[in-house]
Amino acid sequence: MSELQQKSRGAWLWTSLLVGALGAMSACGPASSAQDEETSKLEAQKEPVERWDTIKLERTLCFGHCPAFVVTYHRDGRAELNARGNIELSGKHEARLGEGIFDRLCLAIDKIGLNGLEPHVPPTIVDVAWTIVTLEREGHKLRFKDYSDETMPAELWATSLLLDGLRLRLGWTKID
Repeated sequence: MSELQQKSRGAWLWTSLLVGALGAMSACGPASSAQDEETSKLEAQKEPVERWDTIKLERTLCFGHCPAFVVTYHRDGRAELNARGNIELSGKHEARLGEGIFDRLCLAIDKIGLNGLEPHVPPTIVDVAWTIVTLEREGHKLRFKDYSDETMPAELWATSLLLDGLRLRLGWTKID
């Protein structure tokens, strides 16, 4: 197994752990008082967190077995997936986010600190999968891009795991 495959496998292990944790939280029944308190804090803030219209995660193809897809989450609760290769689905799919999930994504991204990350352009490397996160509101875009889970900024890494974990939890319906 190549070093890149080992790194990719390690990154997906972390994603699996995150998905397991998210699944365990959703299986616990009604929202906990901690979740209610967090939601109340969000609603009570005088200055709301960044409310994006769309949040997008893209993972690009490589010459190996890198999962390639674009998943877009919308403020109105829609989710779109364009599965391009090396993942369990193929083609275009849609799903619905649960009540309040998009607002919680905005809050989590705010707490992670992705909004304050300085843009940077990593060197161009051909045979690697890129991770691209795009936040968009009223035509204004913030785009973050890197190719290595080990060297990308922690804010981008954590956000990509969060968005990918949600992708794995949704019930997708094929639309093409």
